[in-house]
Amino acid sequence: MDSINTDFWLGKFKSKEIFKNFMQENENYYESEDANSKISLSKFIESQGHKWVDHDFLESSFLDQEILVKSIDSIINNCEWIKETEEKAEVKDIKEYNVYVSANEGLFPNPISVYKEDFELIYLGTYVQ
Repeated sequence: MDSINTDFWLGKFKSKEIFKNFMQENENYYESEDANSKISLSKFIESQGHKWVDHDFLESSFLDQEILVKSIDSIINNCEWIKETEEKAEVKDIKEYNVYVSANEGLFPNPISVYKEDFELIYLGTYVQ
């Protein structure tokens, strides 16, 4: 079985609505689906320098931090990842978070952190399975 490496972000959003607005697919994208369109499939995808990627290779969630840690644990099912996430969060001074985003490695060739007035989404790096 081939391993799938995963790019991973942790973030703190002021509300679930702001998170949803950032991650959800833009319905207008499909109406103007041509090479010259300036519309991106989602604000998250646009923040990573793209117009479109297959959402099937993205996962995200907005939850209370304690529940989110358990959710991440069940998704990645790897104790080393949990330890690595905690270490990276500490190094990047992430004390509170209510969001995670994961994407198959390579979906975004140069993944970046996103800082806005209503949220921070911090790229932690690639996790190897």
